[in-house]
Amino acid sequence: MKFKSDIQPQISDSNRVYNTALVTLVEKGFQVWFDQQSGLFRAEKDGWDFAALEPTKLLGVVAIYEHVAPREYGEYWWRLDEPRLVDSVPVVNADTESEDD
Repeated sequence: MKFKSDIQPQISDSNRVYNTALVTLVEKGFQVWFDQQSGLFRAEKDGWDFAALEPTKLLGVVAIYEHVAPREYGEYWWRLDEPRLVDSVPVVNADTESEDD
């Protein structure tokens, strides 16, 4: 697989997609609001509540919840330790290309 850093992404995290993130959450059945006291965007559905600094991050947290699909609340219900990708994601810069077979 080739990784190039000079290709414009089709979509990226920016305030221009905040409304789309909030609309997506509402269409998924979540209640969404901005908590002025904490400065966090919040979402709730079926007794599960989520918080993030930005709507796109909130949508990402909800995506983790949907992927893990916990049946009940437990400490670190969201944690996926394997595979350990955070330490092995390819690093690419403008001067080099990385290619994996």
